Amino acid sequence: MTQKINSVYQLGVLLLFVLMGFQADCRAEQRARIRAAQPVQAAQPVNQTARSTRTASPAASQKQTVVYEQSAPSESTDMEFAAGFSTLNPVPFGNTSLNHQSLTAILKINEWDKIQGVFAIPGTSPFLIGGMALYKRTLLKSQNAGLHVGGGLGIGNGNGQFGTGFAMSLTALAGFYFNIPSIPQIETHLDGGAQFTLRDDYPSSDKSFSFGALSPTLGLSVVYYF
Repeated sequence: MTQKINSVYQLGVLLLFVLMGFQADCRAEQRARIRAAQPVQAAQPVNQTARSTRTASPAASQKQTVVYEQSAPSESTDMEFAAGFSTLNPVPFGNTSLNHQSLTAILKINEWDKIQGVFAIPGTSPFLIGGMALYKRTLLKSQNAGLHVGGGLGIGNGNGQFGTGFAMSLTALAGFYFNIPSIPQIETHLDGGAQFTLRDDYPSSDKSFSFGALSPTLGLSVVYYF
């Protein structure tokens, strides 16, 4: 019962972070639109073209109409690579209340698609090792934040009653990412969702299912884009 309450609490905190991040970013975009809508002097054009037309009135007064045309910003299609650390455990058997320090890397295919890899050594006695690949599809995004969903597969070994054995995890996730405008190269991910794990240490097998944040720190991953 306590574990279910913790999962609901973690999921609620994750959703709160999502709403706070999008609210702050939407306000920033709104301020940017207001500044962009303000008239720009003809002597200071930046990436803009202006054309003016003059009409003469019978009283010899003239009116000048200035129309600005600005092309929409194009989205980058180049792949980008980032590396950092994560608290995700590819095969979460054992003490799942602890954060696992993992190495992570993200391949940003385009503005909407990312692949994240996680590699971890959860224990050395006995020796445990695991890796996981996650696909993330961005559904909504703004300049400094985005909401994504996805899933992935983890493979490794787990410690059971009869020693270590093959382990596998399937993950369906939802989360969001954000970066600080002054340091856009650093990106933070927070992820939660459902995770099913299977461990086979012959002659027994073990199954586990969890729902909530993917780690006690809300599925935290921090990467730096090179």
